[in-house]
Amino acid sequence: MVQHLVDLLDTWLPSYQEDWVVAVLTQVQGSSYRKPGAIMLFHPMGKSLGMLSGGCLEADLRRHAQRAIQTQQVIQLTYDATDESDTSYQLGCGGIVNIMMVSLNKSNNYLGLVRVHDALMRGDAGEYQLDIVADGTPAHQLAGHF
Repeated sequence: MVQHLVDLLDTWLPSYQEDWVVAVLTQVQGSSYRKPGAIMLFHPMGKSLGMLSGGCLEADLRRHAQRAIQTQQVIQLTYDATDESDTSYQLGCGGIVNIMMVSLNKSNNYLGLVRVHDALMRGDAGEYQLDIVADGTPAHQLAGHF
């Protein structure tokens, strides 16, 4: 499974103009398989790149990715694995994770991920910033900055 950012973007780039969705792990309380800032990409035909959990959330995230494409709105999700008797997602990590899902499209300049890829390929150093916004925010209002 591809996890490194350059590898994710390399795989995504040939079809970046299609209806992809990026899922970003925005906050973790307690234990989690991945740290905040980890990303995963979803294509409407079922393809996904990366992982945000040990495999237990990805099917549900795929369903939400379809909704993000249809509505063109940001989707904020919280998965709580602190209740050991709740086996809904079988997170196994015992923490709470917050995930923001955003449709990547021309109107939000693909959140600047093409530019990030180009900069990384040149060997440029830098930081990428994507604001965390409220659930329901139109996707075209977001911008990623490198």
